[in-house]
This record gives sequence, C-alpha cells and structure tokens, in this order.
Amino acid sequence: MPLDEMELRRLDEMVDRSGGTADEAFDRHWANALLVEAATDLREMQVQAGREVAFRVFERHDLNPPPGARRTMPPSPGSSASRRPMSPTI
Repeated sequence: MPLDEMELRRLDEMVDRSGGTADEAFDRHWANALLVEAATDLREMQVQAGREVAFRVFERHDLNPPPGARRTMPPSPGSSASRRPMSPTI
C-alpha cells in the first residue's frame, strides 16, 4: 500500500521531532497504529461483555494517564517483588 503525500509529510515531521531515522519513525508510527486498533477491538469486546467500566479504568490508567501521572510497570515474573508474599498495610 503506497503512502500518500500527506502521510509522507507526517513521517518526515516525526523524524525531525524525534531526531531518529525515517525507519525508526515509521516503526513508531506502525506500532502506534497497531496499538490503537487493538485498543479499539478490546473496547468493543469489553462493552459487549458488560465490562465497559473495567475497560475505562484500563484506558485511563494505561492508555491515557492524566498529565503528570507516574507510569509504573508491574514487577516482572522473576523479580524479587513478585516472589515475596504481600502483606496488607494499614
């Protein structure tokens, strides 16, 4: 599928802003488009399953966090945090 002139200009602007190569800008653009499509599909499935509120929480926390929010990653399966039992804090 050929890229139209407007899409090529957008990619050029992405390269200029990122300081990376055209290939890196294309990869970022492709990954973003893939994520948008997957999130749209997931939203539709969750709404059909009656889990729209759960999706909205995921969307707000992971896809569109409020400005200034710290993004945290869950511990990896091999990390010490995931192997220790969690104790409740009061």
